Amino acid sequence: RVDPHGQLIITNDGYEFPLHVRNGLSYLDLRPFTDQEFQTLPHVIMTSDVDWDPSILDGEYPLTGQEEFLDASMYDNGTTFDPSG
Repeated sequence: RVDPHGQLIITNDGYEFPLHVRNGLSYLDLRPFTDQEFQTLPHVIMTSDVDWDPSILDGEYPLTGQEEFLDASMYDNGTTFDPSG
């Protein structure tokens, strides 16, 4: 489902940055600021000074070796659809 208002990053201070989704990836379009923008607009910190460790999000389903695997070709989904549609 697509949000008609678009995707946003909303900071803790309430600033909103629009995201563009292209080929399934989110982009925050940026350009160099002007001297006047640097002097007059608020400066928003969007990163952390803490080292990033992406492995904290790692997780795998714990397999025991006793799993029973489902033959999906034999699954009855209760409709008249078959694997070809």
